[in-house]
Amino acid sequence: MCELNLNFYNFIIIASIFIGTTFGLLLIFTKRANRKANILLGIVTFIIVFWSVWILSLDFQITNYLTYFYLIPLNYSLALGPLLYLYVKKITDFNYHISKKHGVHFLPLIIELTVHIIICRDALINNITAVETDTYLKLMPIIQFLAIISIITYSIYSLKAIKFYHFWLKKIIVLMMHIV
Repeated sequence: MCELNLNFYNFIIIASIFIGTTFGLLLIFTKRANRKANILLGIVTFIIVFWSVWILSLDFQITNYLTYFYLIPLNYSLALGPLLYLYVKKITDFNYHISKKHGVHFLPLIIELTVHIIICRDALINNITAVETDTYLKLMPIIQFLAIISIITYSIYSLKAIKFYHFWLKKIIVLMMHIV
């Protein structure tokens, strides 16, 4: 029989999954002026939803019922920083276009997915869950540390872009005041 560890925190996480999924779908599929920026924010929302699903799966011990559940990559933490930065750039700079050259920002994500494949391979070989492997215990703290560095670095760049945007707005307002 399926035994769920339901508590207050799990209910909050379940609610955030439903709200995040709805919000992400609205951001991605609503047609507005900043559609590309909204798609980036929607992807960020889905990354957070996937992470919440992963947390719930650990708490509910879902591998007792779905043995290969951890083969599904649900952590994309190294994509959060670049996505937030590109979102801020798209919102603050009207002439900013996202092109293929911005794919360089997502190279660390390929490293994270490669680590996930290595962990899954190790789990399948040893017939244990992915979070119990030595590979997971050794490599995931490094990935998480790199994710923290990535988010902090891209947040600093995003803050600079926002400050430049505010400076530009003040300059435009001053020009408008002199004209009137």
